[in-house]
Amino acid sequence: MGAKPSQDKGKGFGRPQPLRQTLQRIAAKHPDFDLHFLGNEPVAKALAWLERFPGVGRKVSAATLNFSTLQRPALVIDAHVLRVLQRLGLVSLKATSAEEAYDPFMANLAAWTASDLSELHCLIKRLGQETCHAGRPDCRGCPLEAQCKTGGLHRRL
Repeated sequence: MGAKPSQDKGKGFGRPQPLRQTLQRIAAKHPDFDLHFLGNEPVAKALAWLERFPGVGRKVSAATLNFSTLQRPALVIDAHVLRVLQRLGLVSLKATSAEEAYDPFMANLAAWTASDLSELHCLIKRLGQETCHAGRPDCRGCPLEAQCKTGGLHRRL
């Protein structure tokens, strides 16, 4: 089986055409592809600038700002992170995407640095991959079971 396309919902970044269009549009204004000017913008404005391109949703824009040399405080919310945040009661269970969960959750993390948010992403993602599975989470093996709002609903017998 091949790799799955991007899960940035509704944006279609898993196909080559939107990626090609995005790169062409960036190259038209920034032929060297230097995005350091985004480091001087407020994070919300930098996210919006990136998200105007085909294939770029909140997950991709936050990753570009946080994991690059820009080192901007933007949390990458992928499917694993979203699931864990929902189960812990930190974002609404109705949120179906990074776009829906991002602003309410980030409002509580205004003082966090890019490094803090990168580490948080890695830790929560790992918890979601190894313990807090989508189907049958291993609640008894979870270090956050006592804080989990839905852990009792998923506990294995």
